[in-house]
Amino acid sequence: MQKGPRDLLRSAVSGGRAVHAYLLTSTDPAAGRATALYLAQALVCEKRPEGPCGTCLACQKAAAGNHPDVYWAAPDGASLKLQQVHNLQNQAWLRPTEAIGKVFVLEQADTMTIEAANSLLRILEDPPGSATFVLLTAQPQQMLPTILSRCQRLDLAAGDLQPTNERRQEARGLIAALPDMDELQILDLAESWDKERDTLSERVRSLAACYRDLLVLGQTGDPSLLGSPDDLDWLRRQVLERSSAGLVASAEACEACLRQLERNASPRLAVEVLLFRLRVS
Repeated sequence: MQKGPRDLLRSAVSGGRAVHAYLLTSTDPAAGRATALYLAQALVCEKRPEGPCGTCLACQKAAAGNHPDVYWAAPDGASLKLQQVHNLQNQAWLRPTEAIGKVFVLEQADTMTIEAANSLLRILEDPPGSATFVLLTAQPQQMLPTILSRCQRLDLAAGDLQPTNERRQEARGLIAALPDMDELQILDLAESWDKERDTLSERVRSLAACYRDLLVLGQTGDPSLLGSPDDLDWLRRQVLERSSAGLVASAEACEACLRQLERNASPRLAVEVLLFRLRVS
């Protein structure tokens, strides 16, 4: 079986073959951020090289955004600025505080100004041995070829972002509860999701994955074909309570919502429409 991006990254870290710069490309920002976090956790995990375990203090700090050796930079306004890259460079030459190395993640790397890109290029040409740079982008063609040539590129497909157990349980709970929710409850839920926009795509993908599992189980009855075969009794009960047409409509509604989010539609409106469609599917 061909290894996915996360398997490749984990193998590289555990085998001591991690490179100093990675370029992660994806049209889904959540997929890029989740994979970047996975790599960061693998590099700082207390159980390295077997990590990331996701449960040690280092992994938890990285996930919470407060690990002293993991740095994130997002565009300041419309672009990543020269001063932001300078700040990362200054940190890169300092000794790590807790881990054996430092990780620097640049979101929307294609938005770097020319000055910022040239500054980053200089450090990629002669990187500190303890620093790993992770560049996230949906438009690698907008980046300097000289930067691209110094990064190991991994293209993330939509399926590379698998729901976590927490998201899967959240999605299943919502699927079970939606038919009994009133309009005010749905609007309140959409508002709470809108306040955590970085998780929107992840949550919708988790819903889509659950509906796909229900469809597969209903059509084939074969648990081995499921993406997440745990809690099989719950899945079977849901299949009995729902029509195939309704499950298809629900899965399609999730995919439509994801497309709207990718096109920068109003996240709040896209989620409201999705939840109301799911309630009646």
